[in-house]
Amino acid sequence: MSAPLMISVAGIRGIVGESLTPPVLARFAAAFAHGLEPGPVVVGRDARRSGPMVYRAVAAGLMAAGRDVIDLGLATTPATEVAVEELHAAGGIILTASHNPAEWNALKLLSGRGEFLDAETGGAVRQRYESGDRLWATFDRLGSESAEPRALEWHLERVLALPFIDAAAIRRRHLRAVVDGCASVGGVAVPRLLRELGCEVVELDCAPDGRFTRELEPLPEHLGALGAAVRDARADFGVARHIGAWRNNRRRRTTAFLQNIEQTHPQLGGLDLTDSDQGMSMVAEQGPQIGIRAQHGVTKD
Repeated sequence: MSAPLMISVAGIRGIVGESLTPPVLARFAAAFAHGLEPGPVVVGRDARRSGPMVYRAVAAGLMAAGRDVIDLGLATTPATEVAVEELHAAGGIILTASHNPAEWNALKLLSGRGEFLDAETGGAVRQRYESGDRLWATFDRLGSESAEPRALEWHLERVLALPFIDAAAIRRRHLRAVVDGCASVGGVAVPRLLRELGCEVVELDCAPDGRFTRELEPLPEHLGALGAAVRDARADFGVARHIGAWRNNRRRRTTAFLQNIEQTHPQLGGLDLTDSDQGMSMVAEQGPQIGIRAQHGVTKD
């Protein structure tokens, strides 16, 4: 299999060892670093087997550009976003290729607010990457590296503090759940959250070793093992996680939202419904001109 390097507002993705190589990873990370405000860059990754190599290349690029790197290790996408805020970082990078097959990996870029980049900022990163300009710091300005293990704790604290979650009521139910962790970070985060809520958890592919036993997109046709496990365990429900543990049904909700915006506000035009992050970036950029405002992932008309 071969495929070209894919560059979008969200970052880059490609096949490891073909289009996605250590020099590409290091230079793109450096190009991202050069557009940030002062401060460290947070990096979290899913459990793909290429993850350690990709992390090392990305960290080298960031440090070579003069940035301090905070390594979260294995971390879900939302935990990485939260860590950017908690650590007052200049930005973040999530190493996950979402639902793409095991040979793929990717960099997803976060602003200092822990949010995906808008179209203008993402375009500037690409321009610096492709420019051929020197991006490297001198020996006395190189960045450092440190580890931070608390990202999941911060994320779960925020989830459990949400006003519409009645943790006591959930605990009284003594629920039993089966979690399909997709052999990645969701297999750590979701069982822990459910146990905090008093659930008995049956784990299915929850060891974050990147040894995938199903197609990565959590669609009904890929979840036969989960369905069988729910029946066998006489569980109340089952949970299937995306490899980066962030999507759930967000893509479908976002695509439906973009389709509605495309129909009701044709003056926006050109929405790419195959790339929900890019589509939302276009709404955020152009929407205020016609009375649509996007903020923290919620768009108000």
